[in-house]
Amino acid sequence: MSEHTLRVLLVDDEESLREPLVKYLRGEPYEYAVESVPNGTEALRLLEETQGRFDVALIDEVLEEGPSGLELLKHIKAKYPDIQVILFTSWGLQSALKALQAGAYRYFAKPFNIEELALTIRFAAEQGQNRQKQQYMAELVRASQGLTQTTLQGEQLALVWDFVQEHLDVSTFFVALYDEETDTIHFPLVYDKGQTISVDAKFLGDDRTKWGLTGYTVKTGQEIFWSNPEQKEEVRQALGVEPLQAGDPCQSCFCLPLRVGPKNFGALSIQSYQQSAFNQTLLDAV
Repeated sequence: MSEHTLRVLLVDDEESLREPLVKYLRGEPYEYAVESVPNGTEALRLLEETQGRFDVALIDEVLEEGPSGLELLKHIKAKYPDIQVILFTSWGLQSALKALQAGAYRYFAKPFNIEELALTIRFAAEQGQNRQKQQYMAELVRASQGLTQTTLQGEQLALVWDFVQEHLDVSTFFVALYDEETDTIHFPLVYDKGQTISVDAKFLGDDRTKWGLTGYTVKTGQEIFWSNPEQKEEVRQALGVEPLQAGDPCQSCFCLPLRVGPKNFGALSIQSYQQSAFNQTLLDAV
């Protein structure tokens, strides 16, 4: 899978600082995905719209409209604890200590070294991703232990669905099981928009163009991932497979093979109607 592009939220009411900083961070060699807003009110709106899908937030301590930088920092750490926050301050050591006590990864006194800031963003994101990965791994171990305690397929699928609901922004989720004798995939568990739905079994055959992406994963054991419609089209063309769509088109997706030893017995697919819904840390853990 491709390297994760770091997602950065910049909140600063000084346009003379904000615009050049955005340009620098988006350019080479960093190429961060930066979204900027001039005040705390707009930051809260953007966080809500994106459901907190940022790796790092850069926040000026003094903001003219809405919550202050420190108040915004506290809100982020309470609602989106995986976002690492770097606070810009012009008010000396006391303000910096308040920021660190509130959960900031680091503070930068204005004026700051822009290259040092860019590198610190990467270090902060890596720390957050490592913590996320540890959390995901612990939850995966817990879910795996639950799966070993029952042999009933319905109970096992319910445990998988519980994990998915708790940790992922899910629009569509399904498990496909492969019957090698009949060369058919069945769908014992399918959710779309939180509702259980029925999907007919599908015969795969020898024509790979008709397998669909799930059938391709079952047949080849290859993971499939995209985070936006453009990547979806790139994947489709690279694999030579036509997606089999049921319902609204998804914006993000990953499809993983289910294996026992070297043998594939099915696939698990998780999809979202939001772009960039699944971060690379989760995908690496899974």
